[in-house]
Amino acid sequence: MTTKLKIAIFDLTDCEGCELEFFGLKEKILDLIEDYEIVNWRLIQDREDWDFDIGLVEGAVTMSSEIDLLKRIREKSRMVVAFGNCAINGNIPAMVKKPDRPRLTEYVYGKDYQPLSTDALPISNYIKVNADIPGCPVDPKAIE
Repeated sequence: MTTKLKIAIFDLTDCEGCELEFFGLKEKILDLIEDYEIVNWRLIQDREDWDFDIGLVEGAVTMSSEIDLLKRIREKSRMVVAFGNCAINGNIPAMVKKPDRPRLTEYVYGKDYQPLSTDALPISNYIKVNADIPGCPVDPKAIE
């Protein structure tokens, strides 16, 4: 009996489009689960399992709680994969630069709004990343 590698999928500040591309695998997802076990994925299960080998992280970092989550993922993972362009380079969320943030926040939310987030940054700014799967969204073939 061989032990399957365990994968945990996490999302930070993102649209979840990259995660949805797993469903683009269609019947090939059955091949995937022959070799890998998905043990933590908010989109398909209620439980959190912190016993895993590979952490796939989608999204950019915009809040301190996401930094804490990333550090925990890195601590628990043998391998961390930046999953999609938001995780790799901040992508769309990173387009708003610090000097423009107050003006744009007030325009969108009003003058009394107090944002919880800050500049969107890639996950590699906070933890060691072992691999990248680029795309916006990622291509199902890249997931394979």
